[in-house]
Amino acid sequence: VSARIRESLARCSCMQLKKNPGGGSVNHSYYFEVIKQDRELILEQFSIYSPDFIISCGSSDNWYAFTQILFSNEKDNYKYTQNGVQYFIVRLNNSNRKTAIINFGHPSMRLNGTLWGPLLFGLRQAIDEIQLELN
Repeated sequence: VSARIRESLARCSCMQLKKNPGGGSVNHSYYFEVIKQDRELILEQFSIYSPDFIISCGSSDNWYAFTQILFSNEKDNYKYTQNGVQYFIVRLNNSNRKTAIINFGHPSMRLNGTLWGPLLFGLRQAIDEIQLELN
């Protein structure tokens, strides 16, 4: 792994909401129930990481978990970037630090390889725009 990739990844962390094995499939009702039960622990884990951005990678199931379970009191704060990426901003554990929750696809989406560059450019553009609001 190159030094550039290692340095970039050192600033990232990944957190799997689905804590049990099973590949890409999920029992939706069980998934949501576990997130409801573990809500405070998940929010505490986010607070420990203290990220600027949380990317809700995946399907609509993850976005539902973020908007309806983890941060259900933020319904009036949803916004869109200029390129159509949905997000909202929270303060984890009532801190002064702002964190943007961004709705975006999972990296393993089945896409033609030629679309990866434009897709990632779209995310980069959205993050740059949201960063201005976080400052």
